[in-house]
Amino acid sequence: MSKPKQPQSVTGDPEQLLRVDTLERVLGVSQSYIYKLMKAGQFPKSVRIGPRAVAWRAGDVRQFIQSLKNNA
Repeated sequence: MSKPKQPQSVTGDPEQLLRVDTLERVLGVSQSYIYKLMKAGQFPKSVRIGPRAVAWRAGDVRQFIQSLKNNA
C-alpha cells in the first residue's frame, strides 16, 4: 500500500495536521532547522498524534509564514 499524498501547500482547513516532511517541502528547510526554530520559540509547537509522531496545525504554520512576509 502506498502512503497518502501530503499537500504541497498550507491552505484549507486550519486544523489540518501537517507532518514534518510536508513542512520541509513547503518551507524549503530541513527537519533539524524546523526543530531549532521551534526550540527558540520562533516556530509553532507541534502536537503529538501518536507515541512517536508529531504534526503541526496548518493554521499555525500559515501564521508563521505570514509573519515572515510581514517582516520582509
